[in-house]
Amino acid sequence: DYIEYIKNNPNCGYKVDCAKDKKDWRRANVDKFIYDLSCAMRKFNKENNRSVQLGISPTGIYMNGDGEVKYDEFGTAITSGSNTRGQEHYESYLYCDSKKWVDNEWIDYIIPQSYWGFTQPVAGFADVVDWWAKVVQNKKVNLYCGMGIYMTFRVQGAYSWTEYVYEASDEVLYCSANENIKGTCVFSFKSLVRCVDDENVLPYKATEKIRNEYWTKKVKTPKTMANEN
Repeated sequence: DYIEYIKNNPNCGYKVDCAKDKKDWRRANVDKFIYDLSCAMRKFNKENNRSVQLGISPTGIYMNGDGEVKYDEFGTAITSGSNTRGQEHYESYLYCDSKKWVDNEWIDYIIPQSYWGFTQPVAGFADVVDWWAKVVQNKKVNLYCGMGIYMTFRVQGAYSWTEYVYEASDEVLYCSANENIKGTCVFSFKSLVRCVDDENVLPYKATEKIRNEYWTKKVKTPKTMANEN
């Protein structure tokens, strides 16, 4: 497809034998899809008096770096990437420039899959969510952190998820203390139900703490509000 594109677009600037060009071309294709989808959804909302939001849930690491973030005159984050050493969705086989979607506000919210525990050595939870919180600052894009409660059932490589009783509640508390983080999304629902219902699983006390101390106020769902109207 890449070679065919270059043949049909001789002035595109991409070279057949350039690996960097091929990566850029892949990202450009994904960017176009996200941009076109964003435009279509905003058009739909305007024409139908709706407020449907566009959100993306990418893998947790955009790009590995030193975790430092500065801002340009437009309030856009300038960064080498998060303080991590894992798979990057900017590169690898995904080639997604999710930061660009945030910078341009093509999406309404983003849910990075920040599934790791606090003690994960190459992608600690705090390192991942702190970086994302800085990236969405100054942007009209809501950040919800993905919490990997399913990790507690992994045989190996889960670190504090399989070692610490209050990992889940501590992650919720940590996110709530950052004004740029608007909430927490839990993966997976099946694992969450088990952690709520089974007293014998490690995170049971954490989910109990979340229900009794942190998430105590019921929130109306769109369906509930529609029924009321």
